[in-house]
Parts: sequence; structure tokens; C-alpha cells
Amino acid sequence: MELDELAERIERACADINPEGRAAIIHVLQEAGEERATLIGHRYREGQYADLMELLIDLHDDEGLRQYVIGELRVAELRSGH
Repeated sequence: MELDELAERIERACADINPEGRAAIIHVLQEAGEERATLIGHRYREGQYADLMELLIDLHDDEGLRQYVIGELRVAELRSGH
């Protein structure tokens, strides 16, 4: 997957999440590695935010991606006015 395509996919996924979901995912992404992986897996198995969780599972070792997703969730929060 090319970087532009990945960024667009992340932006779309973050924009589609409600304010409570965004806050919960930011919390998950700020957890330590093993705890974060467990929480992401749990949300994925429950079908919560499947597209974004799948990306995070696929790229779990990428610290830059984790920070990027946190930023995109915050931007989506600002755009939504919450």
C-alpha cells in the first residue's frame, strides 16, 4: 500500500468514528505495547472500527503510524466540533 493511499484510508476511518469512539481509540493508542495490542485485538474481534483496527494490527510496530493515527483522530475531533 502506498503512503498516500494509507494516509487517505486512515483519514477516512478516523472521520467515520463518533466522538466517544475517537476518545477510546486515543486512549488505547497511548497504552504500552502489549496492552495496546491486546486492546486493539479486542476491538477488532468485536467488529469495532474494523478498518482502522485492521490497519493498526497490520502495522503494529510502526511508532510513526501510531502517532499519525492519534493526530488524525484529534483532527477529526476538531472538525466535528466536539
